Amino acid sequence: MKRFYTQVTVASTDTGYEIHLDGKPVNTPERQRLTSPCHKLADTMAAEWRMQEDEVLPESMPLSQLMMTVIDRVTPNRERLEQEILGYLDTDLIFYRTADPPETGALQQERWDPVLEWFDSSFGVKLKTTTDLMGLKQPASAHERVADIIRKADDLDFAELYLTTTESGSVLLSLAHFMGAITAEDVYAASFVEEDIKYDLYMGDTYGEAPDLEKRRARFRKDMETLTRLRDIKSAQQI
Repeated sequence: MKRFYTQVTVASTDTGYEIHLDGKPVNTPERQRLTSPCHKLADTMAAEWRMQEDEVLPESMPLSQLMMTVIDRVTPNRERLEQEILGYLDTDLIFYRTADPPETGALQQERWDPVLEWFDSSFGVKLKTTTDLMGLKQPASAHERVADIIRKADDLDFAELYLTTTESGSVLLSLAHFMGAITAEDVYAASFVEEDIKYDLYMGDTYGEAPDLEKRRARFRKDMETLTRLRDIKSAQQI
């Protein structure tokens, strides 16, 4: 849509900090006020609206889009979404290994085992892996510790955990990143083990990659960058 406003301001309210365009509050797609609990985050979102030129491009406002998702999708559905990502603990990407080809198994070990070792040392629970097709059931104590972290997270932190889990296929990678044990780049590398092996096998440097996979990789990187920015803002604000 065309830019229809001149001035962007941040207004303090009883529920947080709202983004106003020419004095009028911005609404989410579900007609909720675009509100941030953190003044620094609101300032950053306001800057995204100010940088728009003739056209307002939602894809160029990642923090505003993320906050709208939190308000419209995460907060009202929090209990259901918690159950969804808790379900990943038995189906987690990094538990299910392959022995053939051996290159894939070796890369899985290299990128995934440090996360298992971190979980064991942090929570005192050793998680199981398999190369079989049969599903695993992780120890009840692991479920309890993961559930405790997820349920204590505020909605912004939970949104980070949820998005990282669903995009990577791993609640373990999400937790390790959330708790500072691995970087966003580590999450990315661990999420694309099979794809990286195939890229080398089929001479991706020469022939390129499937367009849908290129888009998935780009979206993943962009989302991780946005979540990292959100974390940095929260840390600076100390909310």
